[in-house]
Parts: sequence; C-alpha cells; structure tokens
Amino acid sequence: MAKDLIDDIKRPKRSLQDVLPASPSGRPNQGEPTALPKVEKYQSHRRRWPVVFLIFLIIIIPTVYLASVMFGRATVTVIPRQLPLTVTGTYRAVSLPASAASSSVLGFQTMTIRGSDSITIPAGPAVPVSEKSSGTIVIANRYSQKPQRLVVTTRFEAATGKIYRIQESVLVPGYTLAQGKMTPGELTVAVKADQPGADYNGTLTTFTIPGFKSDARFNTIMARAKTTFTGGFVGERKIVNPAAQVAAAADLVKQLKDRLLAEAVSQIPNEYVWYPNTAFWRLGGASTTDASSKQEVKLTQQIELVAPIFSRSELSQTLARQLVSGYDGAPVLLEKIEGLSLQPLGTLSDPGRLTDFTFTLGGQGVLVWQFNPSALVHDLASRSSSDYQAVFVKYPSITNSQATFSPPWLIRFPADQKKITILTGEKPSAKISSTTNQRDRPNGN
Repeated sequence: MAKDLIDDIKRPKRSLQDVLPASPSGRPNQGEPTALPKVEKYQSHRRRWPVVFLIFLIIIIPTVYLASVMFGRATVTVIPRQLPLTVTGTYRAVSLPASAASSSVLGFQTMTIRGSDSITIPAGPAVPVSEKSSGTIVIANRYSQKPQRLVVTTRFEAATGKIYRIQESVLVPGYTLAQGKMTPGELTVAVKADQPGADYNGTLTTFTIPGFKSDARFNTIMARAKTTFTGGFVGERKIVNPAAQVAAAADLVKQLKDRLLAEAVSQIPNEYVWYPNTAFWRLGGASTTDASSKQEVKLTQQIELVAPIFSRSELSQTLARQLVSGYDGAPVLLEKIEGLSLQPLGTLSDPGRLTDFTFTLGGQGVLVWQFNPSALVHDLASRSSSDYQAVFVKYPSITNSQATFSPPWLIRFPADQKKITILTGEKPSAKISSTTNQRDRPNGN
C-alpha cells in the first residue's frame, strides 16, 4: 500500500501534448500555433483600424482638398442679351476727333493709306522737261473755332524758304475745346512747288503762310509735311507715246487700288469699321524717269485711299437708339456690322475735307449686349459655388450662365482670378436669376 502511493508520487506528470490528440500524421503538435494566439492576433488588427482611419481623416483628406483648392479651376459660360435686328434708315455722320465723340452724335474719323508702284514702258527720243515737285501737307487751325477759308494758290513757305501752293480753295475746320484742352482743326491738302526742279524735292517739316505775316493767323494757322515731296525735275527725259502712257497709268492705278483696298481691310483697328464704297482716291501725278534700258522709261504712280471710319460701338449704339424700343444706352455691338450696306447720299467728296455726310444703311444683324469680363471675374473670385448666381444681378446684359468646376467638389471659386475662365456661349443653358429688365423690342421689325 505504501509502495503504490510512492509510485503514484514518482510517476511523471503528463504534458498538454500528452492529453491533446495527435496530429493526423502521427507526429506531436509541436510548433503549431494554438487557438489562443490566433484570437489575440485578430483582436490586435481590430484595434489598429480606428488608428489608421483617424490618420486618413487627419492627413490624407485635408491634403487632397488643399491640393484641389490650389490647382482647381472654374469655367463660366455666359449668354449675353441678344436681339435680331433689321437695320434700315438714313443717318448723318459728323467729322469729329476721337476726344469729341459723344453718345448723341455719330462721329467719323478718316483713314488714309498710301501706295506707289512703277512699270516700264517703251520710250521715244529725249526732250527737254520741266516739272514741279508735289506732296501733301496737313494744315492746322489754332486761330479760331470757325472754319478758315484759304483761296486757290495760297502760298506755304517751308523752313528751307521754298514756296509751295495749294491747287484749289479749301476750308480748314476750326479748333475744338474739351475740358480746357484745345484740339486744332486739321485738313490734308495737296501742294505743288512754286518752281520746277529737283531742289524742291525731299523731306520737309513745317510751313507758314507768308500772306498772314501781318496778323495773328501767321502763328496760328500753319502746316506740316505729310509726305515726301517728289517729281521736281529740269532736264532732258525720254518721252513715251501719250496713249501708251495713259493706258499704262490706268493699269497701274487699278493694281494700286486693289492692293490698297486689301491693305485697308488688314490695317484698320478691330474697334473700327469702314465700307469700301466710301473710299475716295487721291491720285498723285504720274512721273517718268529713265529706265536702265535706253529704249524704256519707268512710269511711277502715287495714290492714296481716303475713307471715313466709324467706331463699332458708337455705330452700334446709334442703330440701337433708332431701332430698339426702350434702349437705355447700354454698351452694345452689332455682330458682322461690316456686312451692312452703306450708301452715301450724293457724291462723296474727299473725306479728309468733309465736315459731315449723310448715308443710308441696311441689312441684318444681331445686337449683342456687352459686359466687362475682367470685372465679372473679380466679382466671382472666392465666391461660394452655391450662390454665385447673385453676382449676375449686377450684370443685366447677361441673361444665362453655367459654371463648371475642376475638380467638381470645389465649393468656392478660386481666389486666383487667373484660374477663372469666362466663355461666351450662343444658346442658353442655366438661368441665372430673374431680373426686372424687360427684353428690348425692335421698332417695326
């Protein structure tokens, strides 16, 4: 009995592996994880998820949003007020300097484009020739607000002492006053040297009128050269058959007219419009010089295109005042205004000497109300994307708009105005807001 008790005490204790069943391979379950560690690992991952999500909220989302704000852009497409217009009627334009333009008077200014070209024609024997130099000058009237008449052959003395004369009687406009500033009345005229010879050729500067030396007009009615003086010659020159010279000069004039008309289209500023059938041509005298060949002479022709030009905005507003009921003087532009048909009433004389002229105007167009894109961008900058339509209350010339953002989740317009783009559309998209402005209606159209 005592021995059995001792054996029980000495018998080695069994481990957990002795109690658990053996693995299918018959090997002890050594090295295999127990169920308890698996539970601890799963719970550890569950504890980490809130931390990761919190980091995402604190760092990633603000970073993405700040980046979108920094690089975000906005595009606003606007639809301005438009009105189809049938243009018809008789109008009067007055010669005005740019500073004297007003909303009540349709003014015009003068565009002048010069050109010259040469051709060679068969020549005959040399004969004595005596020719006078010619050119154009600009006469300025600072003497009176009333026009000043200068009679034919009035003398103009250059700084060199040479005398040149106008070839017809002219009326020089009076000066104008605007805000205390005088703008002299000016007139461009052709003059010819008093005597023949090459001494009268060249680039000249200023002119006085010797006949005015005894009164105040001598220092207040003066002139300056507008072109270089050419054509003065005394000597022998080959002659050409008169009929051949007339035909060659006519061909040369036609070529020059076609060229200057094309140049006028490309040179006129965008804010002005002109009509080709108002073009007036100043023809300089054709001159001949010896060509390199002994059997030919070179015929040179000078020509000037002179035409009245109109401010697009002033002409559009004049049409709106006459043809649109309830027009309030807002800035407008008639699309394709150069496509209208302008016809002077009567023969149009040199526009450089015109004080006014009357014409008819006809055609179709669309009158478009204007707005200031820069001011609109300024007003939209940093504005909330949810209430930006309130800005357009200040712009009655705009009827509809639609804004798009990049990225689309932006809630404000960029503060940087360079990142806001204004586009002008043709068809309405999203209504901005109701206004009290009523649609304009054309009178009788």
